[in-house]
Amino acid sequence: MAHIFKRYKKNGDLRYVVRFRAPNGKWTERVAGGTREAAEILKNRIECELNEGVFGTGDNPLFKDYIEGFCRAKKELVKPSTYEDYCRVIRNHFIPYFGDMRLSKIKPATVKDFMFLMEEKGLSLETRGKLFRYLKSILQTAWHWGVIDRDPTFTIQRPRRAHRVMDYLTPEEIKILLSKTQGEMKALLSVACLAGLRQGEILGLKWRDIDFDREKISVVRNYSPVHGFGPPKTESSRRAVPLIPKLAETLRAHHNSQGQPNLNDLVFPNSIGNPKDRTNLTNREFKRALRRAGLRMIRFHDLRHSYASLCIAAGINPKALQQAMGHHSVETTLDVYAHMLPGSYTNIVEKMETILALNNL
Repeated sequence: MAHIFKRYKKNGDLRYVVRFRAPNGKWTERVAGGTREAAEILKNRIECELNEGVFGTGDNPLFKDYIEGFCRAKKELVKPSTYEDYCRVIRNHFIPYFGDMRLSKIKPATVKDFMFLMEEKGLSLETRGKLFRYLKSILQTAWHWGVIDRDPTFTIQRPRRAHRVMDYLTPEEIKILLSKTQGEMKALLSVACLAGLRQGEILGLKWRDIDFDREKISVVRNYSPVHGFGPPKTESSRRAVPLIPKLAETLRAHHNSQGQPNLNDLVFPNSIGNPKDRTNLTNREFKRALRRAGLRMIRFHDLRHSYASLCIAAGINPKALQQAMGHHSVETTLDVYAHMLPGSYTNIVEKMETILALNNL
């Protein structure tokens, strides 16, 4: 059994160390790096090698051999959907290029050549950015495990991610959309526009998550057609969202239309009680609702941006908006929505002029 410990360098930097009993019976330590995740990956890898009796035999392995241990360790640390995406990228892109290379032979120039090839193949900026993040995780882990002497991606700047042009409905357009929509679809779109839930969070919503008395919606699960029900996207996505009176009224009407459903029943089920099909919801029902309201075609996810715009129009502060959106940090919220905040520069100018005037500058 391996154990994780914290160590501090003389300059105060934190390092995680994995301590374990080697096959020779001696206690041994390996530095994992500065993150708990890297330590967990290293710990899992060491335990796997010890259990399989192959510890210490993998010096300078081929990429395709090393990646098997990496994947076993990574599987314990990420969501199933993320793990499957890693496997898909490794199978389709990394193995064909790096598979027969020794890890020690992968240099910064090798990584640059790979990224240039991906660009020549016509992969989008967003896809290439993901490939670089995954490759960096793989090679950085090899460095933390002591398989290679340095991370060859350290000096390489990742491709800039492509930013979508954000579109969202104004408060007036939200009003039009909801007034032109009826029944279950009105309730579903109301949750998206007036509570800001992601599509998977809406499809995973159960009646027990809606507290009419305390006026809140608890976001505790997500639904994926591949993996079924699971936790929300991130830990910060597990949140309580205010249930405003207008939304509460719509949801009560929807609740009554279902004939007093059980608390464990889905709020928006299909005809046999399972989650709705996401493709049909997006491409048929949602687009039909937009056409009926005379509004432009937007993505379903843009309704979440519409909720943010509504909150900002109501005067919500960035920290409260972060919590409502389920973002990891307020910096993320500001990065996405700072341009919506009204009067930012005007307020700064006014305050600066006041300060200058008071100090006779």
